[in-house]
Amino acid sequence: MSAMRTGVLPCLLAIVTIGCHKIPYDDIMSAPQAVEIDGQTFTLDGGAWRNFMPGANSSLAVGVTLTGSDTTRAFPSSVLVDRVWVIKSQYEVWGAILREPVDSWPKYSVRYHADGGPKWPTRIWVSVAVRVRSADGRTWLLRDPGVYIELAI
Repeated sequence: MSAMRTGVLPCLLAIVTIGCHKIPYDDIMSAPQAVEIDGQTFTLDGGAWRNFMPGANSSLAVGVTLTGSDTTRAFPSSVLVDRVWVIKSQYEVWGAILREPVDSWPKYSVRYHADGGPKWPTRIWVSVAVRVRSADGRTWLLRDPGVYIELAI
């Protein structure tokens, strides 16, 4: 019984931390591709693909890159992306929680990755949206409206 409690508690804490509310479709679809945070403009670029190589999981994967306009400074550690949505239609939206960013270059951008998505067809256009958070709790939605689901080989 205590093993069950120790497994449930972290899950409940994650739900409280992330929030249980659903972002309305209209809010996601009206999100801009760039936002100004603390005097710097940040832009979003998304990518999506499915890998059909033998032994690979063929589910949808997505990568998002947030790039700062100040190319002389490293990406601020106070700005992070914690959630991603891939939107095929109003009724087909896949969302994922993003964890730590992957190594990125150049230094003024940061890249995140999620996989395990639906098995939507390749060679279609989708939108990719993210939730951006600042260290002081402010949030923004950003969207890349034209992302082509590639066939990774």
